[in-house]
Amino acid sequence: MTTPELVAQSIFCEHLRQELQGVVSLIGIMPDNIAIPPSRALSSPAEPQVAVVPSLSVYTRVRLPLDRQPRSDIAVQFVSPSGQMIYEAPIELDFILRSFSEAQQQGNEYLLVIQQANLANFPVVELGRYVVSVLYGGERYFSGALRITEQ
Repeated sequence: MTTPELVAQSIFCEHLRQELQGVVSLIGIMPDNIAIPPSRALSSPAEPQVAVVPSLSVYTRVRLPLDRQPRSDIAVQFVSPSGQMIYEAPIELDFILRSFSEAQQQGNEYLLVIQQANLANFPVVELGRYVVSVLYGGERYFSGALRITEQ
């Protein structure tokens, strides 16, 4: 069976809660599209209108197969509809290699790397599709998207 180079999935939710023994509870999982109340104009018409999503968290799982050696750092990126970087979370190759070796010793089929982001009071300065992707080995892998529209 051929395994893909990397599998990534991002889930958007309201809160991430750390539980005992490494368990994470995802609370208020969002659909792929959410509608927010219309934004109010700020004091200056030249400034963008801003709405706020009070609680936004992103939970990303990245799986690397153990049948090939890791080849580079990983970067989880979250970008706005216009391509503006909201955040980038690097995962360094040294950490991946150590974790890779541990996963092999445990008899796993793949290495699982998790990245979490809490974006409280997330400012929505533009409507549209916000995308999470994973950069690995010079390739960009789609991980998830959240389309934000007005009600």
